[in-house]
Amino acid sequence: MLEEQKMDPREAETEKDRYLSVDRPNLFEFHDAVLEPGRLDEAKMAFDVYGLNISRDAEQNPKGYDLQIGKANIVFREVSDFSCTLGRWKTDERGNWMPAETETVYRGKEALVKFKEDLRAGAEVWSHSIVDGDHYEIYGRGSEPFFLIRFKCSRLVIKWNDYQGPAWYELTKQFCRDLVLETPDGEMRVKAYVRIDYDPGELYSADDRNDIDPKEIRVGIRYGDKYFWGRGTDCSGTDAFADLQKKLPEGVFLKSCLTCRYGHQSPFSNAFDWLYCMKDVAVTEKTDLCPSLADPAEEERRRRCFTDICEDWAEQNEETFVYSNYPFDLKKTDHDRKEAGNDGI
Repeated sequence: MLEEQKMDPREAETEKDRYLSVDRPNLFEFHDAVLEPGRLDEAKMAFDVYGLNISRDAEQNPKGYDLQIGKANIVFREVSDFSCTLGRWKTDERGNWMPAETETVYRGKEALVKFKEDLRAGAEVWSHSIVDGDHYEIYGRGSEPFFLIRFKCSRLVIKWNDYQGPAWYELTKQFCRDLVLETPDGEMRVKAYVRIDYDPGELYSADDRNDIDPKEIRVGIRYGDKYFWGRGTDCSGTDAFADLQKKLPEGVFLKSCLTCRYGHQSPFSNAFDWLYCMKDVAVTEKTDLCPSLADPAEEERRRRCFTDICEDWAEQNEETFVYSNYPFDLKKTDHDRKEAGNDGI
């Protein structure tokens, strides 16, 4: 249904569109969107947009993640204070991009004419923002290597009919953490790079990313002059870390909450990158965890990430019980991994 907002009579024709947003540009992500120009003058700037993404926080978005719109129509009404900057780029001796020549700035009607010429074959948007409280800035590439337009308008209207799927950046989650290694030369701290990939079809059929298992999880570190990567498919991520451990040189071990005898997974969930420190509780079986983790405040107090570590770290062994998939994943053979579809890089 159309978003209920006070509309100008000129937007009455939008009743044929399924979705409508008025003056809410902060709910949309334009990076890599493609603009095709329609009318461009001081009364109205209209574009067809492909690859526009809408925030999960938008009322019109039924999912718990950002969605990509199939095709949208954007109209800026009563444009004023319009300027257009055109220029070329080159790389400096360090490989950084910089203007290759003096930028040319156009203003007013001349700027609109130059911008229309630059967009004759369409344009790719790199960024969109509101600056100085009331000016729009759109930065991207048209016929020239880059353009930057800046303007004010009385109203922004975005209309669309359907969604194409998850936003491209929702299909991959990446982050970096500090991780301690035990090595023949002593402890050393490295960066652990984690990448989680999701199947686009499975994600689009789910209401939230937490409702599905990842397609693959990778975790990698650099040790010496070489990168080592572990891969897994379990939503908890323990098999990816175990696979990384197996690929490390002899005498090099992950030293973190995940490999600590006090780091337990929850009996109530299998959430990625969540462990619970139970160093002050005697845990000999799964049910010993329940009293502490059933209380929300206590659960939050004990929660740790896989790569966390403290001075009480103690090595896992056969004599101590730890409720975690990690020790079992370490024992899986290459045959087991291939049967599970995780046959390494």
